[in-house]
Amino acid sequence: AMLAWSVLALLAVTLFKGVLSFLQGRWLEIGSQGVAYDLRNAIHHKLSALSFSYHDRAQTGQLLSRAIQDVERIRFLTGRATLRLAEA
Repeated sequence: AMLAWSVLALLAVTLFKGVLSFLQGRWLEIGSQGVAYDLRNAIHHKLSALSFSYHDRAQTGQLLSRAIQDVERIRFLTGRATLRLAEA
């Protein structure tokens, strides 16, 4: 009887830990998506405010590629990397 209760308690703790881990990952992902959204809006507003002569000189493809890569790196750092640090 004592062994059965111990197994059930261990199962309950493991299940609880799994649920908390899932929720933690989900909340961090939601937060990192919010950061990425805000950064994209800020980049859009900044690029929209630049002069036409700047856009004539700049290569649009490189600007977009750089912006997308930078936002994704920051999103990763605020999401998955934070989760990995918390688990360590």
